[in-house]
Amino acid sequence: TSQTPFKGIVAQIPGSFEAEDYDEGAEGVSYHDTTVGNSNAAYDRNDGVDIAVIDATGGYSLVDMESGEWVEYTVNVAQAGLYDFGFLYASASGTLATVGASLEDDVSQPLFSGFTLENTTNWTSYKTATKPAVQLPMGQHVLRLSIEQRALNIDKVTITKNDVSASITAKTVHPFTVFPNPSPTGVFNISMTGNWSVYSSLGQMVAEGKGSVVDLSSLPKSFYVLKFLNVFDKLIFN
Repeated sequence: TSQTPFKGIVAQIPGSFEAEDYDEGAEGVSYHDTTVGNSNAAYDRNDGVDIAVIDATGGYSLVDMESGEWVEYTVNVAQAGLYDFGFLYASASGTLATVGASLEDDVSQPLFSGFTLENTTNWTSYKTATKPAVQLPMGQHVLRLSIEQRALNIDKVTITKNDVSASITAKTVHPFTVFPNPSPTGVFNISMTGNWSVYSSLGQMVAEGKGSVVDLSSLPKSFYVLKFLNVFDKLIFN
């Protein structure tokens, strides 16, 4: 059985999509469910994934998601960069649920794993948890969401530009300059003095300090993100 977007609609990133709108296809193709049968609650599907009505909104949600289960979505990423994954979910099991994500194109590409979702009040109380700074390539892909540890209900996934990535893309005008940039030594000078911090392309802080010199010479050659005066700028160490 072939895999196609649900109702022919490709999910756009940045944007959001309903968790129950996973791709059309058979067990092991567009989804994997560990239990026989389903509770589709009159939703427009006929497969093995458990779906139920959310009491609070009258909408639908994936429910009773167990360890090892996964669902896939055809998505289109408008621009390569860092994105934040927001999960609207409910979980009230004895253990904390964890999720992971990967791109399942010709070759599987892990995005993240072990993201923990704290328990909510009960199985019908939904809240949002955000996994920040996930690197996504541009173009159309198959995105897999995996349940690594039970149990979980997921209503919606919202994927937005990470603040660091969005700030760089916006090319904000700021009152300072950084030089040399690119830097062959990893040492950068700022035309003003103040507190600064530097982040990797994955959004992890790798250095911080105070003054007008940023020394990244001990780090691998790459591009980094400087935060100074609450403004972000790209540093290129090559």
